[in-house]
Amino acid sequence: MSPRGQEGVSPVIATILLVAITVVLTSVLYIVVTNIASDVGRPPPAVAFIRESRTATSTVYTVHLSGQMAYQFLTAKLFVNYTEDASSTVGPLAEGTFGNVTFDDRDASGSLSSGDAFIISTEPAHTYEFMLFWSDDLAQYDRWDT
Repeated sequence: MSPRGQEGVSPVIATILLVAITVVLTSVLYIVVTNIASDVGRPPPAVAFIRESRTATSTVYTVHLSGQMAYQFLTAKLFVNYTEDASSTVGPLAEGTFGNVTFDDRDASGSLSSGDAFIISTEPAHTYEFMLFWSDDLAQYDRWDT
């Protein structure tokens, strides 16, 4: 027997509390697992670069894709002679000139869409690699020599 005034919770209330805690924890675990699973295996969007023009001092790529891609998920990188040109890294993507890379949002949509262009300033006798990353996954790549 317990001393007077120190009685515990009744068995019915204890059972209800245990069931409620179990339901809440199971719901939280379900939400966490489904959010993680939805991100796994998601392929990057299909983006195509069409070389619009190439001269000794520049290469222009026009973007082709279905739909639009928000800038905050995109990073553009330029490698010159297999070394990253840090001044030309644009991430998250923004309109303007960054080092040797210029991004032109031709339709002023505020996101990457078909018809937008990347202009790469080049010099003779170099190897260039231009890469577009989407959420850390490679979305598009091209390499050329001048």
